This record gives sequence, structure tokens and C-alpha cells, in this order.
Amino acid sequence: MEVVDSHIHLWRRARGDYDWLTSDLKEIFRDFGPEDYVSAKDGFETVGAVLVQAAPSVTETEYLLELARDVPWIRGVVGWINFESNAVATLQRLARNPFFKGVRPMLQDITHTDWVLKREFSSVFETLDSLSLTFDALVQPRHLDVIARLMERHPNLRLVIDHCAKPNVSAGQFDDWAVSIGRLAEFPGVFVKFSGLTTEAKKGESAASVYAPYLKHLFATFGEDRVMWGSDWPVVNLSTSFQKWSLVSEELMRDVSFGHRQKFWSRNAQLFYGLDLST
Repeated sequence: MEVVDSHIHLWRRARGDYDWLTSDLKEIFRDFGPEDYVSAKDGFETVGAVLVQAAPSVTETEYLLELARDVPWIRGVVGWINFESNAVATLQRLARNPFFKGVRPMLQDITHTDWVLKREFSSVFETLDSLSLTFDALVQPRHLDVIARLMERHPNLRLVIDHCAKPNVSAGQFDDWAVSIGRLAEFPGVFVKFSGLTTEAKKGESAASVYAPYLKHLFATFGEDRVMWGSDWPVVNLSTSFQKWSLVSEELMRDVSFGHRQKFWSRNAQLFYGLDLST
């Protein structure tokens, strides 16, 4: 089965803009480069990955684009822009790079839940649409109704919910999450990444049955064409590993059709981000 990993990170701490990356996160408090990803996924065949920002800086985005230029299996980059300063011009400049696929403000770290709804951001979302760029929503369940309002304003926006919106799996949070994320399925431009759930579960939780209700609900609401797989490597190492998460995901997908599996593992990410997998 052809696999596109829709969500990975690479970083070099000496760059100095990863303020969230502190020594208490011992499993990931070091540099991670392309060679580390290749080693982590040993035996799990992928045809490419989407490299996602991990720092709120344009300079990190430029660093990621340099990596994409030099590493054949990096098929696209989701970067960061300052929505509050020179955003449209920055988007227009970055969009000239074919590896630049979209942006991800770190909404989960912003105090005001409805920050993304500021009226002055309308031109940014209009520019994303006009340049065929995407929006990764790094959110928590508290943001889901806000994202619905954003989509009402900008129905042509192509948006993906990262990490299933991070429901509190360890506490069994499901019903309110299910209702809120289900409403977003009404917008055809909204996709979801099945990723990041292990860091919301009890550490080391590898029973597929724990994650099955979440994936089942996503398929019931979004269908098979708008759910994509991601490893969230190396952040996944905080609770488990690339290998264990991929095995859990394989178990959950075992009984679905080949066509559905193909969409989940690669096709949906390829179409959403407009990835070139020809080389």
C-alpha cells in the first residue's frame, strides 16, 4: 500500500525559535533531521511526507523549504506566517516555491479561542484561496465551533483539522467532540488528519480499540474521501513510536476496502495538498 505521511516535523534546536521545546519533553528534546525519520519508519514504506511547521517564524518555514529542495521524499511544506503583519505579501512570496502548500498558525497556543476570526484576517484567507493554498488548523475541541464560523465566512477554504482536534482520549472525551467535529463535515473543504491521538491518550496506550471510536466517527461523518493518515513524528515519541502508531492504524483499517485504504494512506493527502509524487 502506497503511503503518504501527511504530518511530520524536522527541527534543529540551535535555530532558536522552538520556545515550546523544553528539556522536560525529554523524548524529543534533540535535533531531528531527515535521516532520523528514515530510521524511525524502518520497514514502513512511504512515498513521501508533508513537513509541517513547528515554530512561529517565517525563517523556520524557509528552513523547511530548503530541506524540501534537498530531500526527495519531502513532497510539501506547511509553513507559518504572521497573520498580523505583512501576511498577504509573505504568502505571495512563499507561494512562488512549489513545495509551499499552506500555513498553520499555532491556534492551540493562542489564548483567545476566536482569534482566527479577526475581521482583518479576511484578506489572508482570500489570498490562500486565490493561491490554491491550504490551512492546517492546530486546534483543540474548544476551537471547533470557531472553525465552523470561519468556514461559513470562507466556504472555499481548503482546511484540515490536525490530530482530530486533540480530544482528551485519556479522559474518554468523545460525545461533545463528536458533535462539534461532525458539524464541520458539512463543509466539503474540511478534511481531518488521523494523527496525534496517542499524545492525548495514556502514555504507551497501543490498544487499537481505544482509538477505534474516533476513526469510526470520522468515517461516518466525513466519509472516506476526507480523512488522511499522519504519524506526527517525532512528537509521537512522547507517548509511543512511529512503528506502534502505524501498526495501530493498520489494525484499524484492516477490514475496509482496498480503495478506502488507499485514500486514507495516501490519496487524500495527495489531493488535499496537491502533491507531486511522480519522482
